[in-house]
Amino acid sequence: MPVSQTYFFHKDGSFLRPGDHWQQKDLAATLDKIARQGKDGFYKGEVADEIVAEMGRHGGLISLAGLANYKVI
Repeated sequence: MPVSQTYFFHKDGSFLRPGDHWQQKDLAATLDKIARQGKDGFYKGEVADEIVAEMGRHGGLISLAGLANYKVI
């Protein structure tokens, strides 16, 4: 089952409908870390580790060094 299906469908595979309760606990935790830790809450630490692990599982190119050294222009 694609990860996105766990977010946008009920466990039985049916579509979410208007009025259904929808939570994204992982996103809420990530936003909380960013609020408390600033940019380091995203580019370093747990969130960065999780991003790099997910990229590794799917052939992505993002690394911890790449995140830590990223500069927004």
